[in-house]
Amino acid sequence: MIRLAYISSASPDLLEDDVAALALKAADFNSRHEITGLLLYNGLNFLQFLEGDETVVTDLFAAIVLDPRHDGVVKVLQEPIDARAFPDWGMRYSRVLCSALPTRTETLPPNIGQADLPDTVPGHLRRIAENFDTLSPA
Repeated sequence: MIRLAYISSASPDLLEDDVAALALKAADFNSRHEITGLLLYNGLNFLQFLEGDETVVTDLFAAIVLDPRHDGVVKVLQEPIDARAFPDWGMRYSRVLCSALPTRTETLPPNIGQADLPDTVPGHLRRIAENFDTLSPA
């Protein structure tokens, strides 16, 4: 079993509703393929953690890289794991506020804070999630 994390830049024409629909579709796929994880979106970038069977996760990542809804996909972590950090999350989605963007008024899914992450999330993953909102387009 492995854990893989990547960041990417959202396509400029991607809407909040598109991201919410993507997250629902991902949750369905992931539950059928025993993948767990977390998808964070800050209005500019994605950060996603995926956990599961190595072949399934690497095949999924190969498809994700080709998805036109984002570009600049960079794998930031791939590691073997004995236990899942997100054991009960088929795909948890959270829209985090980005300090580089003005405040938005859309209805957004609840923000994930450090206290909301499962106790099973190790420190190095917490640090990646903590720093995510500092990303900005450049």
